[in-house]
Amino acid sequence: MCKPDLDGLYGPNKIAERVSDAEKLLRPESLTKLTDETAPLLKALMEAAANGLPLARGLFAHTPMLWVLDGSGEIFIALEEVVTNDTYRFLRPRSRRDNMHDERETRLGHPSLVGGDCMARLGGELSYDPGWGSQLEGWFISNASGRYGMQKGHADRHLRNVCDLFSNFGITVRPIFY
Repeated sequence: MCKPDLDGLYGPNKIAERVSDAEKLLRPESLTKLTDETAPLLKALMEAAANGLPLARGLFAHTPMLWVLDGSGEIFIALEEVVTNDTYRFLRPRSRRDNMHDERETRLGHPSLVGGDCMARLGGELSYDPGWGSQLEGWFISNASGRYGMQKGHADRHLRNVCDLFSNFGITVRPIFY
């Protein structure tokens, strides 16, 4: 069996240029690897928002979910979580309006999803727009990651190929490439 060209499909595997101590040490409590077992659960959660459950619509319209494609082509998803700087205790998921001005807190960004060597091919946000924003209603993935998504060498085709990976699990997302 021929191994896929992961660099060609998703971009090169790169280490993040900046990683906080918290991101090196911690993995988000909400971290989920997209697998045959977790995909139906994620799909049901996404469908709850798309089908009009107010709780799910509100939550996913205001709370960023991060996604990362690691070096081996696996997808990891988590809420962007805020922890204390001193004890690394989980405080809350980060809201889109949370500007993080409290110096006693830090957020666990994309590197925390892959841990250890903090290497990944591509990353961004998985988000739901209920039709309030500039997009049509629905689920989108973007390359909105300062560490793994918006660097030189990434192209729209890489993000579209990640959409295909989600589709292989029965999950439909539309790309927004920055």
